[in-house]
Formats: sequence, structure tokens, C-alpha cells
Amino acid sequence: MFNIIFQFIIAGLFAMGVHEFGHSIVCWYYTGNFLKFRYDTGNLFNIPIPRFIWNMPKIENYKQRHIAAAGFVLEISIACITIFLHNIFWIIYAIVVTAHWFAYPYYCGESNDFKWLL
Repeated sequence: MFNIIFQFIIAGLFAMGVHEFGHSIVCWYYTGNFLKFRYDTGNLFNIPIPRFIWNMPKIENYKQRHIAAAGFVLEISIACITIFLHNIFWIIYAIVVTAHWFAYPYYCGESNDFKWLL
């Protein structure tokens, strides 16, 4: 039981890193600079959710949309590719990514990546 809980924690941390790396690498591609992150917590059903937030660079709107979408695109792409490995960790990772996708709008508050996609 402890092993499964541990794997969910590691998968969550890995998903967080992948997500933020997606934003940062696309920002670097467009601007030559990586994003600067700061730690914050969101709140979902009175449960603190750790998160890293960043400021959107002042560039063209379509580039801002690409930066905003890149976090989920990379996160979901890795889940779609690795789920076929039939390894319990990657199945847990896919569950974590799916939960993140659906819970995100409810705990992210003002620093919502989705606001850049509209």
C-alpha cells in the first residue's frame, strides 16, 4: 500500500516538473529566456495544492497561447506515450495527469493557464 502512495507522490511531482518544463521550453524558444517560477498553493476542497506560477512575457498573443498550452501538451503527450509500457508507475502518472487536467480550473485561481487560450 505504501508503495502505491509513494508512486502517486512521485508521479505528481514528475507531472508538475514536466508541466512547468513545457511552459519554460516554449518560452525559451520564442524569447530566448526561461520562465522564472515562484511557489504558491492553490486550494481544492480546503486541501492545499502546491503549484509554481510565472508571469507571461509580453509577446504576440499566439505565442502566449503556445506557452500557456505547452504545459498540458507535454504532460499529456508523455502520459499517452508511456501508458503503453504497461508499468504501474506510468499508469499512475496517466491517472495523475488526468486528475490534474480536470481539477486545474478549480484550484488555480488568477494564475490560470487556460485564460491565455481563450
